Amino acid sequence: MGIARDMKRHRDELHRGLPRPIPDDPVDLFKAICGYLSASAGREVRLMLEPFPTGTVSGLWLDLGDHEVIAVEANTSPIHQMVILGHELWHRKEGPCGHHGSAAGAAAAARMLGDRWSISDAAAYVAARTDPDLDEERRAETFGRMLAVKFRPHLEGTHGRTPTDGVAGRIWASLEG
Repeated sequence: MGIARDMKRHRDELHRGLPRPIPDDPVDLFKAICGYLSASAGREVRLMLEPFPTGTVSGLWLDLGDHEVIAVEANTSPIHQMVILGHELWHRKEGPCGHHGSAAGAAAAARMLGDRWSISDAAAYVAARTDPDLDEERRAETFGRMLAVKFRPHLEGTHGRTPTDGVAGRIWASLEG
């Protein structure tokens, strides 16, 4: 029960931290979320929308010490991009653990991002150490979906038009938590 409550708090914190009106353009919305995180963390959180190689990962969070990078698959829908962004933000929230956490891995990622950024190299590196059955991956995916549901009206340009009654209203209410 505690993890679900933490996820809702973090989701709501991100929502409250955004400028008003909340951007309806997906890229502007993603950048606003990263901007809020940069301001609250005291170091830059950079967003990169990049095409990832087929058969690898669709997102990547790297803590590079003086800044962070969150790379999200460019060639997918805004809703899916928000799920990916949320997934990576949950890994960020939980901190380096499991397959995300070796010092050697961070050093290798920093080198990849240095003079010769290669999303293919970084994605292959992460894909080789990613196990979708890990609890941390399931938690990150859950948070990604929760974040996408919260921001869906902005991503689709339908804010203020979410159904409030009937079956559709009950479904939305259960998804929004």
